[in-house]
Amino acid sequence: MFSKNNKKAFTFSEILIAMTVVGVLAVVLIPTLSTNSKRKNVVAIVRENFSILSNAYELCVLNHDAPSEWELDSGGTQKSKNINLANKFLQYLNTIEDCSGKDINYVKNNCYKKVANDSETAYVVLSNGQILGFTTIDANCADKSYFPNKSVCGEIDLILNTYANSYGKDVFQFFVTNKGVVPFGFRDANHTFKLGCNLNENTPYSAPFYNMSTCTAWVVYRENMDYLDCPGELDWNTNGKCK
Repeated sequence: MFSKNNKKAFTFSEILIAMTVVGVLAVVLIPTLSTNSKRKNVVAIVRENFSILSNAYELCVLNHDAPSEWELDSGGTQKSKNINLANKFLQYLNTIEDCSGKDINYVKNNCYKKVANDSETAYVVLSNGQILGFTTIDANCADKSYFPNKSVCGEIDLILNTYANSYGKDVFQFFVTNKGVVPFGFRDANHTFKLGCNLNENTPYSAPFYNMSTCTAWVVYRENMDYLDCPGELDWNTNGKCK
């Protein structure tokens, strides 16, 4: 005697419903997974370049004394001061293009396509493909408007690609100080993460303190970019991630 098979096959409509559910989940989840993956990559790049800049700074100090002795004001003009700062670091960086001192058209064609037409920033391209923009703020390294316990010499913008133009997303700001390279927005900064890394704030500070410019320290030390998902809710002491 043959046993009777009581297993019931799925109907066409049931299969169709299951496929629809899977499709909806894919539409919802895949973009999120892609975004998370891209952000993790950005975090890794920012942290890697912070390490590269910090090592270059230490070598500069070892071979050229403290930043206040770097003679950044040589040449007199702002552009020459920016080039002087770049040249100090260039000795200890692996680069594939040096656009410092070049005209704007050269910079756009070879380093950074989104550069402003009136920019005097000294740009270089690292061997890893990222772009650095050097600006001297105080040639004597005595500016204390950014940090209460550090003196700022200059600024370095880390630009992730030649079309990048958004602080906190693909442009990240560091400062050259008398105590090392410091990511902007750290706990002791005068211009706080809470205000300056908040998509809900349109004008957190007067220029040149642009909105989202103080996100860098968060990326370096918190290792996430959650400030893009829950603006204004994060802080150094309690909320390190979106709830």
